[in-house]
Amino acid sequence: MSQNKAYSFNRTVTLGMLITLSIQTASGLIWAGGANARLEAVETQLVLRQPSLERLALLEGQMDMIRESLGRIERQVTLNAIEAERPK
Repeated sequence: MSQNKAYSFNRTVTLGMLITLSIQTASGLIWAGGANARLEAVETQLVLRQPSLERLALLEGQMDMIRESLGRIERQVTLNAIEAERPK
């Protein structure tokens, strides 16, 4: 005789399991609602900061051009200083 009682599965659902599943589902929905609220707050802040971000990008581009101009001026000043030191 072979007995497979070690591999049997009880298919009854207890009240405790239903309560646990309900609590977990409710917790998941509450967490998702909170995450959605935080995401909406971040999106609102991003929309409000968009003009500032565009101005910042423009200023960064202008600073790059200023650095290039400054580099050219420094090179010219250095060349002029070298020419002034040469004996004539």
